[in-house]
Amino acid sequence: MSKQIKISVVIPVFNAAKYLKTCLDSLLGQTFDDYEIICVNDGSKDSSLDILNSYSQKNEKVKVINIKHSGVAVARNTGLDAATGEYIQFVDSDDWVSDDLLATTYSKAKNDDLDLVCFNVANYDEQTKLIIENQFYPTSYWPANCENEILTWKNYKNVFNGNFSVVNKLYKLNFLRENNIRFIEKLHFEDHPFHLESFLKASKLGVINRSMYFYRKNISNSFMAKMGRDNRIFDILTVMDKNRQIVEDLNLFEFLRVCYFEYTIALFCDMFLNSASFLIKPRFYSKIKKYFKKINSNVDDMQVVVQSNFMMEYSDVLTCSWFVFLLKYRLIEFGGRLLANIQKFK
Repeated sequence: MSKQIKISVVIPVFNAAKYLKTCLDSLLGQTFDDYEIICVNDGSKDSSLDILNSYSQKNEKVKVINIKHSGVAVARNTGLDAATGEYIQFVDSDDWVSDDLLATTYSKAKNDDLDLVCFNVANYDEQTKLIIENQFYPTSYWPANCENEILTWKNYKNVFNGNFSVVNKLYKLNFLRENNIRFIEKLHFEDHPFHLESFLKASKLGVINRSMYFYRKNISNSFMAKMGRDNRIFDILTVMDKNRQIVEDLNLFEFLRVCYFEYTIALFCDMFLNSASFLIKPRFYSKIKKYFKKINSNVDDMQVVVQSNFMMEYSDVLTCSWFVFLLKYRLIEFGGRLLANIQKFK
């Protein structure tokens, strides 16, 4: 019987030829040795598959699975099913990692027998070429000196604050499989439910407050750049319903109701203001308004929203047209920047 490898790295790949070599080189340059790299080519039309095959021929760590284009959730689930490691790390094909990522996260996970290890991420701005530290899990959200402790979600300030990505975490593979935690297919923002379910179900969780993953942002053809221009942005409404269902199934909704609604209101308004294109905004706003009206029909939900920090935004959506809402919050935003600049000048 062959020895089980320690980490499976899963990379969904779709038309990533421009950045793929940087990603793969960073993983093949690890100070850690006992791992596999499962690249799931999601029907790429560019030279991504040629690059993957070239790497797999040169290095036995690189394994290539070729599927028809089905989306990142299917690609990640395919990699999840094929993984043979004790732990699994998801990496996006346009990003890269530090050379000690796998060694550092595996050591912590193994020493404390953790289900999940969270770590921080640095943003790389493709336009400015600057690396910006981004505390996906700020230390202020955790207890002091939390790196030396075994934690659960109860130690975290607010499970709906922080980052919902899966790339800044190392997961115990058996933990995911035993709890049947998978990506919801045919749905964008698939990270959200996967993260929330795993975060709430992890009985032993660890934190490393260092950036070891480099997230490439401001890419012209990225999902985030495209989704505001088409119907994919509407999936966030379904995703928030999925998140609510996860919390309810765990009998935690009463405890997390305030957090859930504050996050939902803030997220929807932010996406309307900053992500949806001008042509999409009226329809997206109409969907948000309908969603908020549904809250009104539940007395318990409504009481929580009335007492929340986002009652003004909630009320404005229900009473304002999309254009008036947009104008009001752009003026508020401008006023905030202007005030900050005046104070800075003083």
